[in-house]
Amino acid sequence: MHLDRGAAPRGQGKTRSQPSKSAGIALPLAREPNGRDAEARIRELEDEVSDLRAELLRSERRVDAMKQIGRALGSNLEIEPLLGEIVSRTTELLEADRSTLFLIDRARGELHSKVIEGKELREIRLPIGVGLAGWVAASGEPLHIKNAYADQRFNPEVDKKSGYRTRSVLVWPVRAPRGDAVVGVIQVLNKRTGPFDATDERLLEAIASEIGVGLEVARLYGEAIERNAALERTRSELMLLIETERAISDSQDPSTLLRTILETARNKLSARGALLYLLDDRGVDLELAVTSGITESRIAKFKPSPADLVVG
Repeated sequence: MHLDRGAAPRGQGKTRSQPSKSAGIALPLAREPNGRDAEARIRELEDEVSDLRAELLRSERRVDAMKQIGRALGSNLEIEPLLGEIVSRTTELLEADRSTLFLIDRARGELHSKVIEGKELREIRLPIGVGLAGWVAASGEPLHIKNAYADQRFNPEVDKKSGYRTRSVLVWPVRAPRGDAVVGVIQVLNKRTGPFDATDERLLEAIASEIGVGLEVARLYGEAIERNAALERTRSELMLLIETERAISDSQDPSTLLRTILETARNKLSARGALLYLLDDRGVDLELAVTSGITESRIAKFKPSPADLVVG
């Protein structure tokens, strides 16, 4: 940092002549600080250094927590453990009692908590627009409340049920990275070291942005997994049809045909055993036609009726 000392006095750098005794002019001597003033100043400097060290440690913890949030987002694509890690780091980063992340269920018009940090791990559901988190979900605007019970939007029912006492609250909307739609709300309660400040607001805004990205990535990952599973099911069904058609074309008699079809189906479904019953000529009773993976002696006493069959 540049310290501006101003312009030098005129004539500076020339040797000053000593004042003559005849001039009768005496220069005032600099006042030496007494011992008490020096001790007080030393204490003030020590307090300032202590405060600076505490702030430096706090900043280092915040940087570390933000790094851990980034690592969690980059290493975990499953939604539950991902959000749990982020909420835990948010509580640590803002030096709060607890944090809650609510996700928005548009179909039901509700907020529901996926992760609640604290002694109780349970789901909370509340209508959009109810409570501080509900208000943020509905309006899309953040909230910084210093006294929760003095705000009419605060819903004290959760405190009454849990026995917890909410004081200060910081709530921020979580937005999707594309489209800017509100997809959730992150709520932080009761900072332990004093009231929430502007630094906490900026930190929570950054965390909410990271959560929005994490939710989008997890959603896309889940959709990709579902598509792959659907493709695999379709492929398996197609292979079953192909192998069944091949078995039909290779079979010479009905009994061999049915056994081949049943074994093909059992293998594709990874089943331990399979039975095929056919109606008798009268269409009244079921008769065991073929088995696969199960001996007939084990099911000799099992006589199902047509009413026992499940058709779907």
